[in-house]
Amino acid sequence: MENRRPVVLRTDTTPARLQELPAGDLLDAATLINALQVALTGLASTTGAPVTAADTLLVALGKLVAQNNTYTTVPTTNMGPVILVTAPHHRHMVWNGTAYERAPWHRPGVIFYSDGPAANIKHGIQLRSDVTYNTADHPDLAAFYGFAGSTFVLKDARARVIRSADLGRGIDTALVNGYLQEDAIRNISGTFGSVTGTSIIEMATGVFYGGTNQKYANLGSIEDPNSGVIYPRYVNLDASRQVPTASENRVKSLVATAYVTR
Repeated sequence: MENRRPVVLRTDTTPARLQELPAGDLLDAATLINALQVALTGLASTTGAPVTAADTLLVALGKLVAQNNTYTTVPTTNMGPVILVTAPHHRHMVWNGTAYERAPWHRPGVIFYSDGPAANIKHGIQLRSDVTYNTADHPDLAAFYGFAGSTFVLKDARARVIRSADLGRGIDTALVNGYLQEDAIRNISGTFGSVTGTSIIEMATGVFYGGTNQKYANLGSIEDPNSGVIYPRYVNLDASRQVPTASENRVKSLVATAYVTR
């Protein structure tokens, strides 16, 4: 702090400012620091509006400080174009000219999937109907869905896949947002026939196949009693002879947990 010119705090200006004096006596470091601290007492960070050319240095600094602050509640006045609200969880907010709203890149109600540990997911909650969520913990998500009470329950996405809404295409008009559609399959068909006029099964196709075979030796009109030709006694139905089967109808999938941004 050597070789600095003496400075004085001018209180006859608004706001007060430091003025360097002509070259002369040296000013010790403690005096200069105290003067700077006194000068910054006029710093106000109550607004984060954009800095303008008409702003004094202290006003401009105050606006920049406000824009870098974090808040536990959503401010009702402009504290900067983008702010971070930390309670009840982290939320990026933008000033729309009259109020703060969620930032476009941080909207509530967006469904996403993750196959990582649930403890590592901080920006969403699970889509499941066996958990009751508190509105106070997720206010923006509750408002997005229109929940008015102190608690809410989401639809259950566990063991389900997401399907796009029909939106007028005509594939299935029941496919509207939020609809929980149950499983179904297309019809499976097949045929089987018998020797003409005898009701003895002679052939089976598709999902049908012949059961236990038996020689009808007493029907000489079909085969000689001593013939080795045999026919099924009944017909079975087994779709697995044509397609993969399981205990549920399903698509090829990668398993992950469904979340919704809050």
